[in-house]
Amino acid sequence: MRTPWIVSALAFALTWAGAPVAAQDPFQGPNLLLTRDRVRALQAARAANDPLVVAAWDEAVRAADGALGHTPDPIRGRLKIPGFYTKGKATQQAITRRLRGDGQAAAALAYGFALTGRADYADKAEAIVFAWVDDLGPPEDGGAWYLRFVGEHRGDTPIVTYYSFPLFLQAYDVLAGAGRIDAGERARFEAWLRPYVAYLQREERYKNNHHAWQCAFLLAAGHCLRDRALIDRAAGYLRNGLSHYVARDGSLWRELVRKEKAATYTVMALEGAMLAVTFAERHGHAGLRLQRADRRGLGSTIALRALAFRPFGGLPVPRDGGTLRDAIGLLRDFVHDPRSWDRFEPLTRTRSLNGPAAPTDWGWLFELAHAWWGDPRDLTLAQGAPYGLQPPRAYATLHATLCLRPLTPPPTPGISGTVPTPP
Repeated sequence: MRTPWIVSALAFALTWAGAPVAAQDPFQGPNLLLTRDRVRALQAARAANDPLVVAAWDEAVRAADGALGHTPDPIRGRLKIPGFYTKGKATQQAITRRLRGDGQAAAALAYGFALTGRADYADKAEAIVFAWVDDLGPPEDGGAWYLRFVGEHRGDTPIVTYYSFPLFLQAYDVLAGAGRIDAGERARFEAWLRPYVAYLQREERYKNNHHAWQCAFLLAAGHCLRDRALIDRAAGYLRNGLSHYVARDGSLWRELVRKEKAATYTVMALEGAMLAVTFAERHGHAGLRLQRADRRGLGSTIALRALAFRPFGGLPVPRDGGTLRDAIGLLRDFVHDPRSWDRFEPLTRTRSLNGPAAPTDWGWLFELAHAWWGDPRDLTLAQGAPYGLQPPRAYATLHATLCLRPLTPPPTPGISGTVPTPP
């Protein structure tokens, strides 16, 4: 819905700087990664010339400027994505690039609008989002029918949706929260999104990064759809997943057993899980960030022993019992010294763990960890700040420094824009 700039600027001022939202409705956006209270706090910090906020703000505006000339390239028809580890790898990558390229552009513009109130940013973000709404049809299995017997018939349609759609959802959240989405547009958007929710709402059986990202997607979708039942169901999935993900030593063994890229798959899983916890907290689901894993069954233990080629001896990974904080600590150890994961042989091939080029490359994830727990060891890895639109290995954690770095003094409890977050 295109709006004259002067009207848009007035609405912007009233939306972010005006009266608080009645009853602090958690569905009144923005309330995913960026929140209404955070925007106000950033405006105040920038006015006070906080150097990190000024740098992060300018980075976000540059990203929005760069996206103004972006031409959307939506897929026309159903979303059908083959698996990455199949003959359809090139197709999977091409589709993913289109989704993520347009999603990042829409989000960059929406964030720029949230900070500045510039109507041209909002108009372009809206145009990109609705190009996909109007052209992209429902999801479809991307694998062969006979793979149903091993659970792989859906190909990569689910996982690419899980980690790509939150880009569009964050953009929509900002636009809707600023009153840029009218009733007709909301109806179109919801009619487009609901088939994806229906297709992906059955809980993932295997509790690895796919499960974490499913929770993140469903929670973000539930927010945008204003669907309390969906949010509550997804938060239940998340609690179940957090009861499986992390071993006592902090390792995510389901990512280690891949034999390669175990470090980057660990980052992928942690990003999905930590974003999902953030989205759930925005809607009142507390106690997740320190949920202890305690549910590894006999079948998983036997499988892990077999994979480690130690059927009668000890394992390089202990039983479940860890939390996300333990997992962040183990990843922090790896980033400082990759040799610290040598003990996970033979679960991994240590030469192909696929770590960061520099320790600070993954600092965007430690921004969130530091915002939660205040551990100065996490902040030492976030010295590449500000982390902008495309930090290395991030899927949907946009402008992490802008959204997550605690301000001094903290303007709001925790990092939530609607509910206090637990320690």
